Amino acid sequence: MAPRDLAIPLQSLSPILHRPNVVFVLYHIVQNYSNFVQSLSKKRIYYSTLTTHTLIFCYTLNTIPNSKNNMAKYVDGFVLTIKKDKRAAYKKMAKEGKAAWVKFGALSYMECRGDDLNPPHVAFTFPKMAKAKEDEEVWFSFITFSSKKHRNVVNKKVMEYFEKKYAGKDQSMPFDMKRFAYGGFTVEVEG
Repeated sequence: MAPRDLAIPLQSLSPILHRPNVVFVLYHIVQNYSNFVQSLSKKRIYYSTLTTHTLIFCYTLNTIPNSKNNMAKYVDGFVLTIKKDKRAAYKKMAKEGKAAWVKFGALSYMECRGDDLNPPHVAFTFPKMAKAKEDEEVWFSFITFSSKKHRNVVNKKVMEYFEKKYAGKDQSMPFDMKRFAYGGFTVEVEG
């Protein structure tokens, strides 16, 4: 299929948008416009060009990565403590991590800072589990994948990318690696 096969005039999108289970998105593209358009056509997503770098496109729900037919089946989970005065440095690092994992195929990437970690009637809280000190925050982070095999492929690409990018440079982390918990989890119940 040629890259522009599914390009249609803007007014032609209107009847498509009124079908059940159709989502539309206005998307601004700064770089790689032609690659993005080509990927839309490969996924059979209709689109219309508004300006040189802005598209409106629509698709049925079964083409969305996290729709019921294609939900995450594997999750990498992390629990870590970060000194409160290192929050900005960690968020900067996390944003770079998110960009890399999503670029190489992760379905989603979340970095979550705890703000309600001492609920009543819970004896073993996240701060206890992470041995958080008074000047530290607990973070729970996770990355989703379609399978364990998918996770392994994506993580390999991400690690190679960062090893190349930071070769010979200081890699000090804004958190204590000795109290950093990580593991891979198979999704057993989803919704």
